[in-house]
Amino acid sequence: MKEASLKCFEACSQIGSFPDVVSPEFLVKWWQASFEFLNHRLCDDVPSIRAITLDIFSQISAEAFSSFPEKQQLSLLSIIPGMLQDPESSVRAAACGALGTFVTFECVQQNSVFMSDVSDLFPSHVTKDDSLLVRTRSSWALANFCQSLASSKS
Repeated sequence: MKEASLKCFEACSQIGSFPDVVSPEFLVKWWQASFEFLNHRLCDDVPSIRAITLDIFSQISAEAFSSFPEKQQLSLLSIIPGMLQDPESSVRAAACGALGTFVTFECVQQNSVFMSDVSDLFPSHVTKDDSLLVRTRSSWALANFCQSLASSKS
């Protein structure tokens, strides 16, 4: 039941891909209202719940993320990298997806400690993880990371 409700939640989170349908202000409020519910799901005992929750967080816009209080931003930026060590490959892959999204946000790029930590995480998952899905997602995330570094220098 929890998984089905989160799948519905995930579908709702993708509405941000249709800017003509909802206003950016609505999306910011929706994410702010959803944060605590989702944040608690990151610690669920069921791996599929953790993976779906990470997939939902990977749908967040830069505007919505930057609207979170610093404490909430830091919470996500602290918890999600640790999920790259999860025993379940679906959770590791989803964590790569979320991190690959976050590194494109200007407010995250300004966090030099986080960016430095992430630079150490992706390469090992690109080459050493047993799961093809994790290697694929971490390659995508690493590409986003590199693009973010290149665009910040120009």
